Amino acid sequence: LLWIVVIVTVIFRLALLQGAVGAAASIWAAFGLYIWYRVIVFISQNEFWDISSHIFDVRQSKRLFSLIDSGSFLAKILGFFSVPLLLTIIHVPDFLVLSALSTIVCFFIMRRIMRSIPHLTYNQMAHGAQRDHSATQHPQMRQHGTISVLWRHKYIASVASVAFLSFIAMTCIDYGFLREIGQKYGGATQFAYFLSIFLGAAQVISLILKVGIVGRLFNRFGLARVSEALPLALLVTTAIGLALSFKAKSGAVMIATFIASKLFVEIWSDAVQSPALAIALQPLHHHERHEGQRAIETMEPIALGVAAFLLYVLSVSIGFTLRGISVVTIGLFLAWAVAILWFDREYRATVLRALKHRRLDPEELTWDEATREMITQKLRSEHVGEAVYSLRLIPKSENSFFLAQLPPLLRNSSESLQIAAVQRIEDFDFSHDERTRVAEILNGLLKDNSISPNLLGHALHAYSSVVNEFDADAIRHWLDADSIQVRKWLLTGLIQYQGIDGILAAGERLQQMINSSD
Repeated sequence: LLWIVVIVTVIFRLALLQGAVGAAASIWAAFGLYIWYRVIVFISQNEFWDISSHIFDVRQSKRLFSLIDSGSFLAKILGFFSVPLLLTIIHVPDFLVLSALSTIVCFFIMRRIMRSIPHLTYNQMAHGAQRDHSATQHPQMRQHGTISVLWRHKYIASVASVAFLSFIAMTCIDYGFLREIGQKYGGATQFAYFLSIFLGAAQVISLILKVGIVGRLFNRFGLARVSEALPLALLVTTAIGLALSFKAKSGAVMIATFIASKLFVEIWSDAVQSPALAIALQPLHHHERHEGQRAIETMEPIALGVAAFLLYVLSVSIGFTLRGISVVTIGLFLAWAVAILWFDREYRATVLRALKHRRLDPEELTWDEATREMITQKLRSEHVGEAVYSLRLIPKSENSFFLAQLPPLLRNSSESLQIAAVQRIEDFDFSHDERTRVAEILNGLLKDNSISPNLLGHALHAYSSVVNEFDADAIRHWLDADSIQVRKWLLTGLIQYQGIDGILAAGERLQQMINSSD
């Protein structure tokens, strides 16, 4: 496949030799090249991540995929900012030759990667993926295509609709932006120079956003709200630009509007939109994730065709103008935002079903505001199993959330849920103030004479993990308790958490037990 990319790219370079093949053929080659670029991106991204998913397991993927994905940002930044330097020694069409050479380098890197996996060749990966898919696919979904899946599965349909409308809207912005910038910078060299600096700067901002901010935004506001920011920003920007353009005598306002819109798309789409679509599939079964991913992948070429049709109708009806494109995109932005609201509703319902059926692993759960609300709801469930399962899903980094849930959990009538809540205390790395708060909560539990010895023992064990030192009289009282459960959990807590003093106190009691005739 990589060699096909190289050959076709070189053919396009030859076709762009206007003097050799004529101006008409050169124009058609330029249009064909843009389509070929989309094909390359679509195929390479899908195949790259498919191979990566076979090389790494789930735990490795969570740790490494973000690092791997950052390589694409760095490559784009280096590529864009190297264009002004390369323009001093080569012409714009010659960049296709560099593209072909880069693809050849990719071939040798890929071959080395495949050789590093001796137990799995590429053909075996393909057949294995097909076999695994057939084995794990749900029987009712096995015989249905993408359209049928979208019709039968509302949640996948909601995710696919967001992807579909976003692809159309961003494609319309791309064409409007490229048209105006192309007319402003008549020469190919000037156009390439501006475009490389503009896109390079956008990628730098996008990388900073992805590394330092996006994760926090997802955790604070949730997938839907963060995803909603882009269509709303584009809607406001386009509406303001369209209103001001009727008052302005020149088209500078609309050009500035499309430049700003393109900047939003470049910054937000890679850093937020793409990860959000991937994260959205996490609450699904494994076979449903495959169907969802396939549906999203199918949406892109369909959306490109729809966008091309819309732009063609626009050009033959009222003309290919920025105002005309703006009117079309405003409608697309509104539909996009509505689709995200639909997705948000279906996302909450899907996560609740996943929690009910207990098919989410803690590392697979996206922890955001919506998830917090749903976990809180499940912690109050009448079914103790659901509450215990939801309790285990709380990440170790969510200290404040866990502390807010701890008092009502300890007041629950189910002892198994109370013990599960006490046991989870030891999973968190609390601050000094948080430790003081947990100690106060546990003190109240320890003073309750009605609790069972088993719960008291677990509470003492957890108490050992959050206090710096025990009260000596209290230790002596509980170490002399009649219940084996109380003594066992207190002794293990002292040894595990209380340092040398705890070991000495536990050792003294253990020595007494050894010497005892009982």
